[in-house]
Amino acid sequence: FGTAQPALLAFPEERPVFLREYSTNHYSVFSYFLSRLTMEAFITALQILVQAVITYFLISFNSEFWIFYLNMYGLAMSSTA
Repeated sequence: FGTAQPALLAFPEERPVFLREYSTNHYSVFSYFLSRLTMEAFITALQILVQAVITYFLISFNSEFWIFYLNMYGLAMSSTA
């Protein structure tokens, strides 16, 4: 669950900026969280891709790589939710 730590620590750091920009109508709550989710999904996908490539070939799995990758990605995204 190492991918959840940066996401948890980012919200308290960004709270003052979010409140200031939200109060001046720069963006809505929905657009803020949609952009956060999009960026977290992309960053998590890259981190898990590197981890999956290393793990898959070191262990020499017999199953498809993309099935392994999607399982790891699903677990990582659910841990950050």
